Amino acid sequence: IVAPMNTRETINYNKLVPPNLGGDNTHPSSKDIRDAFDICYDACDREMVNTTLDFIAQGHRVMIVARNIKHQNKLHSTLVTKVKSKDIFLLQKNASIYLDDETVENGEQPDYKIAIVPVRPAEGYTLSRMDCFVSSVYFTNEATREQLERRINRTSQNADIIHYRYIHTGILSYVYKRYNEANSLSSVLSSLAKDINMDA
Repeated sequence: IVAPMNTRETINYNKLVPPNLGGDNTHPSSKDIRDAFDICYDACDREMVNTTLDFIAQGHRVMIVARNIKHQNKLHSTLVTKVKSKDIFLLQKNASIYLDDETVENGEQPDYKIAIVPVRPAEGYTLSRMDCFVSSVYFTNEATREQLERRINRTSQNADIIHYRYIHTGILSYVYKRYNEANSLSSVLSSLAKDINMDA
């Protein structure tokens, strides 16, 4: 899903990135690129929340992947204004959970509608009660992405269809496209550095 930027974000983004990434900056600095990523992530956050709420309204349960703990807390703060706090699970550092249909039906686990997890660790827990996966595009390798996707795609998953949604925009769309063409994080970063005329 491509997240729409608002007018202010679009104007600021175009000032930061080079023409081959859709902008006007012929000599972008490292800070310019970092700021461009921040703008993209802000737009993606809104779309991640909207996508999650749409799934919830349809009766689904959602696993959301955040890029770090700070991002996890930001998403939680936004969602808790729309969904009851008791319906949201936050995976904390060094914690684990086994959340499937059986543990909920047996009363061993609450019936969470949303689980927000950081991108790392990508293993050691099960969320097969959820049938939807929502993430933005982060700087991870293919193995990590596969591990994250498998948190809901387990033998204990009873849904006929599992929904996966990756939210991206701007330079994150570029990274997402490169991920689909390359298996290694290093090749994606090298390609990105080359295309923005910066040293890798």
